[in-house]
Order: sequence, then C-alpha cells, then structure tokens
Amino acid sequence: MSDQTQERMGRFRTRRLSGACTVALMIGALALGACRESEQDRVLQYEPGTYLGPEDEALSPETVDELRDRARTGMM
Repeated sequence: MSDQTQERMGRFRTRRLSGACTVALMIGALALGACRESEQDRVLQYEPGTYLGPEDEALSPETVDELRDRARTGMM
C-alpha cells in the first residue's frame, strides 16, 4: 500500500471512531435525560383495588366548609 492510501485509511478510521464516540455520547445523554426526577420513586407494581401512591393531605376545616356550602347551593 502506498503512503497516501495508508494516510486515507488512517483518516477514515479516525472519523469512524469520532463518529462512534459522538453516537455513544448522544445515547448516554438520552439515557440520563430519561431519568427525570418526577419519575423517581413512583409506583411500578400495582395491586388491584389498592391505592399505593403517597397519602393525601387532609383538607382544612375551612376548605371542607366551603366545599359543603358549594355542594348545597349547586355552584361548581
């Protein structure tokens, strides 16, 4: 093989390696981006008829009274 051919082959290998590294970095960034904080610690296994999420906060007495009044008057 001539020196010119070897030089071309070397550049081709360098470009191919560079392209492979770029693709690997993009896949890594995509994988890390898929791990959103909002998706952490969520329920992944379900039990029929059972709520497995976080416990709801209790409504304040004022909120309960307000909802009761709205239900009585039919205003939603």
